[in-house]
Amino acid sequence: MKYDDKRIAQAFSYYEVEGLWKEHTQEIRRAGYQLATEILHRAPSTPEQTLAINKVREAVMYASQAVALNQA
Repeated sequence: MKYDDKRIAQAFSYYEVEGLWKEHTQEIRRAGYQLATEILHRAPSTPEQTLAINKVREAVMYASQAVALNQA
């Protein structure tokens, strides 16, 4: 993706998610929480475990942002 002033402003703006879209983001966060919890309890406590949980957090963040920026 190519950045311009509009994209930068959009990326750092707050977006209120409403209606069905709010439910979508809640489900995404719930699924991320479940996966992170499974990783925490089933994978050994190593740098790779931390990386895996951080990647789940990152995925949830991007999915939530996709919903917020593209709700119609």
